Amino acid sequence: MNNSGLEPQIGSWSRVAKKDRPEGSKRFHYEWSFEDGHVGFVVHKKNGKGYKMYADSNSDGRFDSSDDLIVKGRFEDGFEDVKPGRLLGKGDLGLITAEPYVAEDHADHDHDHDHDHGDDHGSMDMTMPKGINGLGIQHMSFLNTDLEKVLHDHGDAHHHDSMM
Repeated sequence: MNNSGLEPQIGSWSRVAKKDRPEGSKRFHYEWSFEDGHVGFVVHKKNGKGYKMYADSNSDGRFDSSDDLIVKGRFEDGFEDVKPGRLLGKGDLGLITAEPYVAEDHADHDHDHDHDHGDDHGSMDMTMPKGINGLGIQHMSFLNTDLEKVLHDHGDAHHHDSMM
């Protein structure tokens, strides 16, 4: 697959059959892995329109409710009516692209623009980055085998709360 013109590739994702889920895992439809070693899973909501992405935060190899929810949202236009587990074919490998996340100093940030700054972006907020930014990325996209963007999350790139 030629990904010229896309953000840098950081990993891949694939469909997971029920019989191939690790023992003790909750119901999920896709697994993902980043080249830096982060791994996790994606639950394709029953209505088909949305997803929840989790990281294997305790590194036990079992994908369950003890893992961290990284981001949730809606699929891109054209993919919101796809049945759960059908965004990729059996054996297909999709690409994950993203930009590196660089935290900004929100105290020095110009607030005279149109972006909404949620309550958690105050100048005294010294917490760890949340959502995909906690994984060191922003503008993350999951692409199918035709290089179509299936899901996208900005993270904190536009100062929006990444936990939609």
